[in-house]
Amino acid sequence: MDYSFDYKILLAWIVILLSFLLVKNTKARFGVAFLLITLLPVSNIIPIQRGFAEMYAYLAVFGFLLSLYSLLAVPAKQRTALLMLLVIVYSSIAFQRNNVWQDDLALWQATVNDSPHSSKAHTNLALELAKKGRLREAIAHGQMAVQTSPDRGNLYFNLATIYDQAGLFNQSIAAYVKAIDLNPRDTDAYINIAILLAKSKDFEKAEQILNRSLAIEDTAVARFNRAMIYKETNRTQEAIEDLKAALERNPGLNVAESALESLERQ
Repeated sequence: MDYSFDYKILLAWIVILLSFLLVKNTKARFGVAFLLITLLPVSNIIPIQRGFAEMYAYLAVFGFLLSLYSLLAVPAKQRTALLMLLVIVYSSIAFQRNNVWQDDLALWQATVNDSPHSSKAHTNLALELAKKGRLREAIAHGQMAVQTSPDRGNLYFNLATIYDQAGLFNQSIAAYVKAIDLNPRDTDAYINIAILLAKSKDFEKAEQILNRSLAIEDTAVARFNRAMIYKETNRTQEAIEDLKAALERNPGLNVAESALESLERQ
């Protein structure tokens, strides 16, 4: 899983704690304590469902620099000069990292390069690639994500949307079904399967799938899509009733309002 505690982080924590215990310099101890306090909440010792990112270390760097500055056995002027040099070096590194943060695609590509076993990184890179129309690459990373974390339904859901964008009907359906197997209350997966079935004119099965979704949660989107099936199968009154129900649940659903006006004019 993406959010598990890394033993390399554990080793780093041991080093930091030993430093705190062994260092007698008051300012240096304060710096180490500051480092501990700022990193502890995001270290995933207690899982927070969020992977560690370099942005979490920005504030902690102050503690590291303070400790280093306090421990250097050199005259104050030389310590200050060295501290300024470190600031320049870190600033240069930060400037270079700006290229990574220029857009989401660059960010997730860099994350995959740094963490090749992160399913979160792969699935987010896949979604960004799909936005750019690079569907073959997107599918490859989506598949890597589900291989890395096969117990996460949202990864199959994301892969299914990419398959759909690529026109791979059967693969998309299969991925949505897997998402439902892992999360039986994923109404969005049910709805998307129904939409795909409706596109292939299998209205009967699409309606059955939407009924399952509505049994889990009666949503405006499910009502709207079932209304469209009723419309396609010449059940106008039932379509009107579902559209009205959809607007009761979500008055801002403009497509439902337009469809309702169109049917009532007939």
